[in-house]
Amino acid sequence: MKNVISSYSTMLSTRNKLTIYFLEDVLYQYKQLEGILNQSSNALLLFTTYNNQKFLSLLKLPTCIHIASLELSVDAILKITMKFMSNGCLNHQSPNRQLTVRERRIITLYVRGVSIANIAKRLDAHPKTINNQKNYAMKKIGVRTRIELFRKQNIITQCSTYGFI
Repeated sequence: MKNVISSYSTMLSTRNKLTIYFLEDVLYQYKQLEGILNQSSNALLLFTTYNNQKFLSLLKLPTCIHIASLELSVDAILKITMKFMSNGCLNHQSPNRQLTVRERRIITLYVRGVSIANIAKRLDAHPKTINNQKNYAMKKIGVRTRIELFRKQNIITQCSTYGFI
């Protein structure tokens, strides 16, 4: 399995370091993200696939990070990189960060094997409401089926354990 297909680091100044990653693999394991999440840069620019962008919106990322599409043209990638380097940081959070705290909790519990009925009891809600929230959260993170969600079970559980969800 490929991890990060390419990475590049540069010093923006004596205090600021920019790291650029290009990630094309589907994220299934925490170890695929470990180097990215534990890197020491002040700023991180990550080019990845659309579905990875959606999944990364689930995470609480620890650095000044900008996530952009890997499917962009070379000119667009260069333009984003130059803008990022001149500003030091485009934004402090991914623009795709859309999941609510409740949606994160539902997804995390669900992939750990807690049934919709038990999640509903824990959160004092109707099971249909919880199921709808789970489905909406899955759509937000780019997962279409429960099978895809459970394929990401390891990465969701591990990211939760390390405090990124």
